[in-house]
Parts: sequence; C-alpha cells; structure tokens
Amino acid sequence: MAYDKMNGDIREEQQKDPKEFLWQGLVGETRVKEPGQLAGNPFQIESCLNCTLVILDQTASITIDDCRDCLIICGPCKGSLFLRDCKNLLILAICQQFRTRDCRHLNAHLFCTTCPTIEETDLEVAPLLLNYCGLQSQMHAAGISPFSNRWNQVHNFTPDSGKCNVRQNLNPRITNSFNSHLIQKLEHFLFNSKNWQFSMGNKRESKLFVAGLGIKKGEGQNGEEEKFLLLIQPPPNENSSESGGGMRFYAESIGITKELINLEGIKLAAMHDIDMKQGEWENIICGKKENNNLKNIIGNKSRKIVALEIYGPKGSQTKIEEICQQKERKATNARLVDSEHMENCRKQLYRLCEIRQSI
Repeated sequence: MAYDKMNGDIREEQQKDPKEFLWQGLVGETRVKEPGQLAGNPFQIESCLNCTLVILDQTASITIDDCRDCLIICGPCKGSLFLRDCKNLLILAICQQFRTRDCRHLNAHLFCTTCPTIEETDLEVAPLLLNYCGLQSQMHAAGISPFSNRWNQVHNFTPDSGKCNVRQNLNPRITNSFNSHLIQKLEHFLFNSKNWQFSMGNKRESKLFVAGLGIKKGEGQNGEEEKFLLLIQPPPNENSSESGGGMRFYAESIGITKELINLEGIKLAAMHDIDMKQGEWENIICGKKENNNLKNIIGNKSRKIVALEIYGPKGSQTKIEEICQQKERKATNARLVDSEHMENCRKQLYRLCEIRQSI
C-alpha cells in the first residue's frame, strides 16, 4: 500500500507479474527482455527447447534449468548465473559468477569477474566481446568492471567424476565448429537486432576487454617488443565512488583502453581493477628501500586504479603517451610507469591482487 500525498487517498502499488521474470516451457520461440524491463531483478529460464532467449538488461541472478538446443544471451548479472541439467546450449553471458551442474555440450562465451565453476559438465569456454545500447550503464549498475575478467580460469569441482571435459577456445568469434543450428540462431538474431546496435566478436566495438589474446609464450621478453605499464586513476580531487563519478571514470577508462588496443601492434597482456584503500599501498611495499620510489607512483590515499600491462612494437611509447595526455578527459589521469620502476611496480600491484583474491 502507498499513500498519495497529492490527493490524500491510499492506492494499491502495482505489483509486477512474477511471470515477467520467468521463461518456462517455451518451444521454438524467440524472446527478448529489452533494457529496463528487468531492472536488476532475478530471472529464471526453465524447460525451454530450441529457443533464442535474450536478456539485454541487468539482473540480480539468473537460473537456467533443463533447457535444450537453445541460444541464450545474458546481459550483466550482478550475482550468479547458474545452469543445471542443460544440454546443447550456446550461451553468451556477462556475470559476477558462472556456475554449472550436470550439463552437456555447453559452449559459453563469457565475461566473468570470478573464476567459473563447474560440476559434472562438458564445457567449451571462450572469451566474449560484446556491445549493445545501454551495456556500459548496466555493467556499472551491476557492479561489474570491464577490467576484471577471469573467463578462462575455470575451476572443476568434480575432476574425478569422468563427466567433466573443459576446453578453451581463444577465438572470441563464434564459428561453425560448434553447432550449425545454434550458429544460425545467433546470425538470425544479429541480423534482426539493429534497434539495440548489438555486436559481438569485434574488439573495436566491444565494451568488454580480454587480456592475453594473440600473445604467444615469451612475447614481450624477446627484445623485439616493449612492455608498458599504464595506470589509470581519478584526478587527485575526484572521488570515483561519488554519484556519477564511477560511471565517468569507467567511460573514460574504456575510451583510453579502446584507443590503445586499436593502435597498430598493441596487445593487452593483463588488466586489473583495484580499489586501493588508504595506507594499503604502503603496507604492500613494506618500507623496503628498493620500493621507496614506488610511494609516489600510486600514492597512499583511497582511490581506484586500473592497471593495464601492454606489449607493443619499439617506438610505441610516444603514441601511448599522446593518448594518455588528451586534455578533454576530466575523470581520469592516465600515465605510464617509467621503465626503471615498471617491473617492480607491476609485481607489487599483482601481489596485492593475489592477496585480495585469496581472502
């Protein structure tokens, strides 16, 4: 019940139909939830066959049970995306957690901020490059950073069951090697999705990033390429956690990263999104003499840091610095760590990330 101050009467609040948050028993259908229709609520998909099911909105969680021969596309999921008892699915998903149990013939193109976990599942996992209207704001609302992606760090809870098979496909483009029937479903959806400007597999258009693609073992250490460490931080007086601040920070950080990876020969080797707490950096470097010069590189205040490790041809530094120094940006400071301190700074930052992951 709600009280209307304008006319003094009491009116019933309109409650959404629970069926709006459920697709159940569908056969051969195409269903789409457009941006704004779910607005962060949980969603369920149950017992669907031969369908194209698309969620272009943020959700709290998604549960997919007993589905067969379906293409499923899921926008940012703040919590867990859980598949159970499914077979022959092609799934494109952005989520905090990806979990499966008792599934067969899954092909998942993922952007996942934590390690995907499987139980008794046959899975082919691949990176996801994706964009559509409203994706960036949905990711921000769901608390998903475009710079935190562990799609390939799959943890198998049942390695001895004999029912698990995990394969990695490093190609973000979906090819006909999987299932031509589901590929046709995806191609049909892409052809008819112009209203949402939906695209996938294209790094120039994607608002998601995948580190390590196209990098061979030992690359960046052979003397033919240079290695760079780029730090993106809010300006000293800017608080990225304030209303709108984080959104602006990520929008500019995405813009910087896209410009960098579109440079000829530039490769994104690794990326980290770190919420640095006051005093934490000083604790990490532990007052060691060799770390004294690192104090001013990061600073000792609470602030967000996006760290990008980049490989590029010799002579790339000037072009990278030009991108960093563009004056129209108001919510970010981007700068390269000097070569003398880069490796030590990288090690200490990654050490902090490892500590965070182990907690």
